[in-house]
Amino acid sequence: SGSASTEKRQQGTNTTGKIVGLTLNMLDSIRGSKNELQSDPIIILNSERANGDRVFIWQAGGSGGRVYRIEVEVPKVFSNSLKELVISCSCPDAFKRKDKTKRLCKHVYACLFTLVDWEGHRLELDQKKAKFVQKHEVQKTQLDLKEQIRKEQESKLPGERERILFGLLMYSQQDNQGLIEMLTEKVDQSVETLNLLSKLFTSKEMPPKAPQQLSCYRCGLHYDPQYESIFKTTNKNTCRMAHPASMVQLDESIVHKNGIIRHKFTCVRCKRMWFSENASYQELITEQTGSCYAGSHCSDTGVVAKERWQQTQE
Repeated sequence: SGSASTEKRQQGTNTTGKIVGLTLNMLDSIRGSKNELQSDPIIILNSERANGDRVFIWQAGGSGGRVYRIEVEVPKVFSNSLKELVISCSCPDAFKRKDKTKRLCKHVYACLFTLVDWEGHRLELDQKKAKFVQKHEVQKTQLDLKEQIRKEQESKLPGERERILFGLLMYSQQDNQGLIEMLTEKVDQSVETLNLLSKLFTSKEMPPKAPQQLSCYRCGLHYDPQYESIFKTTNKNTCRMAHPASMVQLDESIVHKNGIIRHKFTCVRCKRMWFSENASYQELITEQTGSCYAGSHCSDTGVVAKERWQQTQE
């Protein structure tokens, strides 16, 4: 099995010491080829410089009888990042990856494997297991509390929880505006209804209007900074921008068997692609086009200027 193979390699080749803090997970996170060497790499140099840095050099066999040279320089203080290591391999795969995403070729992986800090690796696994157990216990406690609340609600207000949840579901399937209008009407009914709404929507969820409303220099809308902070925590996009007409291009028009013509558009700015039966693009946000930007409002002119919305709209 894979674990047995790992254990065998650990016992048979880990003869060059270790890099304290170098774990198997770190190597696997940027591992390139999953293939293993036919034979273990041979260490030909393991030395320490005057400044405390360590240098390792190996030879590893490749296909067709080729022999590759692997060099690794380790700083005196290793802070658990492979970026701190100076790594080189003379194999073709290492050369190909030189200017792209850093991935370890199978030769470098096999050599660094011999330097894994197995005590640190086991400690890392234990910590992950402890975090998983803790998270599971917290989730179980939360579920138990919710179940307790449900039983208490049903005992004191039989059927009401199910009725309210079903009603909210029905309104959500239509539109939120209808629910908002209904709640707004409730505010005008009596002191009692306002008191109930005040308890339901606390000042944390619905803070009072801020003394100063801000203007979004991107979309032009005015917004309340307090609510913007709330919406950010719930990942709600309050600011949305349509694809600038000057950045939208018509790629092609496709005639289907039923005679319907669909036009393929692409926004050069955000790279989004969509189809439409209209041959011309209108600068509007629709279900088909989506938005060119969806995020938070911004009152910083410098940030918006760097985004160059004004230039793309001219």
